[in-house]
Amino acid sequence: MALALNGRFLDQKLTGVQRFAHGIAGALDAMAAAGRIPPPRLLRPAGGKPSPFAHLREEAFGPFAGQAWEQLALPRRVGPDLLLSLGNTAPLLQGAVFLETIDELAERHWRPLPAPDAMLGCVVAGDHVRRRIEEQMELWDLEPHWVVAKPEEAGLVNGYDHPARLGADRWVALAGARWHLLQRGPARPALVVMVGTCVTVDALDASGRFLGGLILPGFGLMQRALEMGTAGLKV
Repeated sequence: MALALNGRFLDQKLTGVQRFAHGIAGALDAMAAAGRIPPPRLLRPAGGKPSPFAHLREEAFGPFAGQAWEQLALPRRVGPDLLLSLGNTAPLLQGAVFLETIDELAERHWRPLPAPDAMLGCVVAGDHVRRRIEEQMELWDLEPHWVVAKPEEAGLVNGYDHPARLGADRWVALAGARWHLLQRGPARPALVVMVGTCVTVDALDASGRFLGGLILPGFGLMQRALEMGTAGLKV
């Protein structure tokens, strides 16, 4: 499985998010140039200027542009590869929707789908978002099950004094990282990094014990803090 980048950011106005995307793409380009990783694919709409990333495998294609390209053409082109979206949006055909449209899930996105046998969810956006999703699940008369960090689960041991205080997203990511490691050979330590609204860095030892971690402001939060807390600094 190769890495594919959503290159729609190349044709967008250069703001904070796009600067971040350019930075990540540039780092991957440098790693590919040094032979540290196989050259990732760079998928972008047709018609734009060539990208500045000489060591990414650029693929420009249609037939759409803008959001239609991202929602319809991009998912079909990705195939089995891992898609990395570096902007504020991601393909709906791969399962992502905005918080603002959760109340339309049952009528728009889920109604054509066959009824699922079960639902397992992970939410860190608050109880109000969880309740909104549960209301949409009434379409199938299905009781959702929500991930909550436990003292022990899925080969992990949670060292928190109050295990449920560990974010469900971090717990799920740790479980996924542990599983992937065991599929590839003997158990070994892991460092799991997630970048979003916040940046989390979590450590596992070889036995699956969670050793602790860090939570840092994400790119957007840091940018807004600089804008609000400084005078004359343009970010």
